[in-house]
Amino acid sequence: PPPPRAGGPPRGGAPRPPAAPAPPPATASATPRPSATPTPPCVGDCNGDSVVAIDELVHAVAIAAGADGTESCAALDRDGDRVVSIAEVVAAVGGALGGCRF
Repeated sequence: PPPPRAGGPPRGGAPRPPAAPAPPPATASATPRPSATPTPPCVGDCNGDSVVAIDELVHAVAIAAGADGTESCAALDRDGDRVVSIAEVVAAVGGALGGCRF
């Protein structure tokens, strides 16, 4: 069958009800969106790629031995005391072996 005519009743049927009004346009400030929650870094993931690589483990040992400061890899200093402890190196090894868990 041919499509209904615009502006009038369909052929052989009752008149159509009027179309519903269009919803108002959305505004940018209508509903604030929550910001994304940052993912915590994996212990030992110095470059932020969610993987602890061997070179990052070597760097962790160097920082723990005092050869470099924690500012070169803040992801190693999970307790924020500006010292990389053996426990933090072990946590980095765990991230390298088992993957980063968030």
